[in-house]
Formats: sequence, C-alpha cells, structure tokens
Amino acid sequence: MILATLAAIFVGPAAAHAAPYPIGEPASSVSDGVVPDGGTLTFSGSGFGAGELVQITAVYGGKVYVLKTVRASADGSFRTVVALSIVGSAVLTATGQESGVVVVQNVRVTADGDGGGDGDGGEALPTTGPSIGDMAGMLYGGVGAVLLGSGALWFTRRRRAGSAS
Repeated sequence: MILATLAAIFVGPAAAHAAPYPIGEPASSVSDGVVPDGGTLTFSGSGFGAGELVQITAVYGGKVYVLKTVRASADGSFRTVVALSIVGSAVLTATGQESGVVVVQNVRVTADGDGGGDGDGGEALPTTGPSIGDMAGMLYGGVGAVLLGSGALWFTRRRRAGSAS
C-alpha cells in the first residue's frame, strides 16, 4: 500500500507533464480589419504547440478556402501574410493540426477604392440610423407640417368667429 501511494505521488505528475500543452491561451489578431480586393493583411496567432503545423483558411458565404499551412514557432505562435480576393465578409481561421487549437478573426474585403477603414488600421464601425443630413430634413419637414397645421387651424377658427357675428 505504501508503494502504491509513493507511485501515485511521483509517477502521476510525470504522466501529466508528458502531454503537450499549448504555451499560452489561444489568441489572434489581424493587421487590418478592412482590406481592398486583392489586398493583403498579416494574420497572427498564438497558443499552438511548438513547431505545430497551422492551417489558415478563409470562409466566404459558407464556402471554405484553404489559404496556406504555416509552422508555429517554438513559443507556439505564427505570423503570416495572406491575400484576400473575394469581396465581402470573410472569417479567417487558424487551426492547429495536432492540438486542434482554433483562433478566428473577422475581416471585410472591399471593392477597389471602396475604402471602409477607420484610418487607424481597424475595422470601421457599422453605421446605424439616418445621417445628420437626413435627420435635418426630417426635422425641417416636421416643423413645417406643424406650422402649416397651426396656420390652417388658426385660419379656420378665425373664419368661424367672423361668420358667427
């Protein structure tokens, strides 16, 4: 019984250390969230096994395109340049071939000259609601309708008051 206890104390931890663990928490980033059609960006990730093969794919509208396979460095990270050539939203995925670690980044590919970035290399925020010009037009239209209705009401009451006497 004492031998079994000693074996559990000394052999158990050795078996746990034998399994390859990712270096750190999986993470990823892209150099730009919006790129022009045919443009490139840098896709980086970490949390993979040392020297592990990492497959880079892009998903456009549910269809998966394998872009390349890269090897993670000794610290479990990768950094690669990818070209994107289909206009629309794309999901970049890096999948560790041995560990199964997956990291994901969303990017938008715009038509040439479409721009769309925020000027800081990040993805532009979506625009919701009307623009300032549209709101001003609605405001002026509403004020005009209220004034027109008030004038018509005033004119009608004045006319009734004049015909009653």
